[in-house]
Amino acid sequence: MFQRSSTRTSDTPSTRSAPSWFLLLSSLILFRLLSSLFTTTYFSADEYYQGIEIAHSLHFPQHPHIIPWEWQSEHALRGYLHPMILSVGYYLMDYIPQKINHESLLFNNLFNHLKGMEKDEEMQQHQMIWMGFLAWWLPRMVQAVLTAISDYFLYLICVKYFENWKIGIWCLIIACTNWFHIYCGVRTFSNTMEMNVTLIAIYYFPYSLISKNQKEHEISSSTTERETTLNRIDNRWNLWIFFAGMGCVIRPTNAIVYIPLFLYQLYCEKHRLRYFTSLFAYIIFWIAVSVRIDSLMYGRLTIVILNFLEFNIVKNLAHLYGTQPWHWYFTQGFPVILLSYFPFYIWINYFNKEIRAKYFKLNLVILFPIVLYSFQTHKEFRFIYPILPLCFISIAEYCYQKLHEQKNRVSVFNMMLVFAICIQTVAVIYLGRVHQNGPHQVMDYLRMEYYKEKAKYMNVSGADHNPFSVHLLMPCHHTPGYAFLHHHLFSPSNGIQLYHLDCSPFDGNNTQADQFYRDPVNFTINQSKTIQSADYVVMYDTMSKTLKPVLENEFSLTKQAFHMHNFMLHDSRMGQHMDIWKKNQR
Repeated sequence: MFQRSSTRTSDTPSTRSAPSWFLLLSSLILFRLLSSLFTTTYFSADEYYQGIEIAHSLHFPQHPHIIPWEWQSEHALRGYLHPMILSVGYYLMDYIPQKINHESLLFNNLFNHLKGMEKDEEMQQHQMIWMGFLAWWLPRMVQAVLTAISDYFLYLICVKYFENWKIGIWCLIIACTNWFHIYCGVRTFSNTMEMNVTLIAIYYFPYSLISKNQKEHEISSSTTERETTLNRIDNRWNLWIFFAGMGCVIRPTNAIVYIPLFLYQLYCEKHRLRYFTSLFAYIIFWIAVSVRIDSLMYGRLTIVILNFLEFNIVKNLAHLYGTQPWHWYFTQGFPVILLSYFPFYIWINYFNKEIRAKYFKLNLVILFPIVLYSFQTHKEFRFIYPILPLCFISIAEYCYQKLHEQKNRVSVFNMMLVFAICIQTVAVIYLGRVHQNGPHQVMDYLRMEYYKEKAKYMNVSGADHNPFSVHLLMPCHHTPGYAFLHHHLFSPSNGIQLYHLDCSPFDGNNTQADQFYRDPVNFTINQSKTIQSADYVVMYDTMSKTLKPVLENEFSLTKQAFHMHNFMLHDSRMGQHMDIWKKNQR
């Protein structure tokens, strides 16, 4: 499989004229933070309901939350390490309200002195709006910083392998212009954090995954040299296996990425007893950490990885969330996430005879998870996200060499590269700001309605308003949940009550969502009792046409939020707009 090699890359690559690590890392953090603000579209429900909704429930247990079935103790398919890391963002909210209150008081006194018209209620409304924004953004901020750190490690991987920081800069250019890396790198998926940890682990992997010359494929005959290499390996191996274990706790399928690396090191390792001793020690450590955290949170002894494997592998129930053909990752998934960089990757690694042998080991690490994931019937783009940045390495070196060798600034390759970057830019603008932008608009509108309602009651009677109910009559989890609203901090008992359709996979084809779409009129009148109990109703415009005769006597269409263009529709249950109906007397 791999060629035996005792050669490892230098720990101290030449850094002459290299950019300051602080400047580079700061720039990456700034870029990712701006990306987190720029990206306002919906991608997958897991971003909210497997990420920030759970993280929010950990730090604000007094607030209502929508807890998916995977997090119920009888199933326990998800580990708590991922949302616990995201909840770091919410810890800042213990400090921010005090800071905002202090600043608001100073501003309020000054403004009252100048105009004499500012009210405490209005200042509180501004504070609530600001807090609602922070509740959405702070977990993303945490993820953005983690992605920036992993970007820096991607740069270090290139410096380590090539001993040329300029190739590392080119790798960052490719990474920071790849649409999917921008689009997904700031989202609170476990897959994103899995990608972060994978890059750090691969940086600390002690053997080179890129061949420099034929000598790297030969077995060293010098015992002294081999022992020296192994001594250096021992100093760093613990770190790579530590991060590999962390990735597996965050998402058990991350282990698939490391299988080729484990086998490669086993093949090259001379002191295999030492290797297995350390390996099992870290396995026991991370299993203990995982079991301790999850058992504490679920309230009983819980081994999440066993539950996860039973559901996805033994019972193979993941197909309940959709099925794709076996070749989907090769014909759609992998080409789409690389997009215009895909031809570069294929040419460099599979058609260029001078280069493809050089990246054989790295490409095996990339392709191995794709092949294994292809045996699963349920497939998603984000499942192969952890190996995406590794594809940028060969593209970066090729770009550097081509541009370094050519004498003319205007060339076919330059034009192809500029064209590829333009395609990536268009994709990230459209998919990050336009396509599936409805959910954010809907939740922003509902939050503002809540603030207006609260202010109105406070001004009229001095009392708090009654809670209002929002019925989300659409496929489940197509909007964020309570964590995005974050309004109960100011009104613990009288807030927004979200009613959403359940779609537990254990109900087969008879979930609430299925019942609603089979007979929407009967479901709305008799089962959800929307007419009597709802103050706001949210649905796609395609369903609005069906339910308009039922709703128009009691409700008025108050807002249409653009969601996607018709040519991008991929589900008959979705629509071009998300409609918000408001009860007339509200």
